[in-house]
Amino acid sequence: MKLFAVIAVTWSFLLSVDGFGGTIDWELDQVSPYISNGTQISIQSRPYQVSLVIDFVNYCSGILLSDLFVLTAAHCIYGRKYAQVILGANNPNASIREPTLVSREALLLYPHDLYRPNSTRFDIGVVRFPSPVTFTDVIKPVTLPNMNDTSPSNYTGEIGIVSGWGYNEKSGPMAAHLRGVNVTVITNYECNASYSGVIRDEHLCASGRGAACIGDGGGPLIFNHTLIGLISWSDEACNMTAPTVFSRITYWRDWIYRFSGI
Repeated sequence: MKLFAVIAVTWSFLLSVDGFGGTIDWELDQVSPYISNGTQISIQSRPYQVSLVIDFVNYCSGILLSDLFVLTAAHCIYGRKYAQVILGANNPNASIREPTLVSREALLLYPHDLYRPNSTRFDIGVVRFPSPVTFTDVIKPVTLPNMNDTSPSNYTGEIGIVSGWGYNEKSGPMAAHLRGVNVTVITNYECNASYSGVIRDEHLCASGRGAACIGDGGGPLIFNHTLIGLISWSDEACNMTAPTVFSRITYWRDWIYRFSGI
């Protein structure tokens, strides 16, 4: 089992994978998340999804919370100094810039203060813009669960959509267009059968005919037009037989409010 790390790339060329090493709870090595076995979807159907270029070379996804804040995984921004946020693009890495694409530099990168590399916990963070972005048909904030919706058993059995620009298989390459796939939320008890008991209330697990993988970290799991999960980690092979693990948004709802006001 391995964590999803950030994928190291140039603006148009894959260089290497930058991941984690060491042990917390059990053995963890280097990996990153992608959408395996997904199909092409439009950014207009996911106007809150953004691409993050971290320290000029590393990719992750993020989710627009408001005109000032983006939600992402802590493993994407921990220890990093710079992020460029690409909004409103089906292919943020295209050689010909899409007319709807907007690029903004981040003012602040704030991973959860208890997150540490190699850990499976506290994998959530926010990115702040120096000034508000303008909303358009392809740039809009995500809908969050209600503040009082905190049950860790929420959404079990529901079918959601996970999306991103990551690999379609572990060997790559990065997707040329935003992709998505349906997955079914399972209980944490079921998920722990695959992951040696490390799944906690802060996690949400889903499985199905596709999975997240390299380049998808920090991306959304959407159910009923609402963000319910933030892509965190999975099986090292991005294996569709193993669940993808998300940070559970209802668990982190108060934290999101404290650091973004949303």
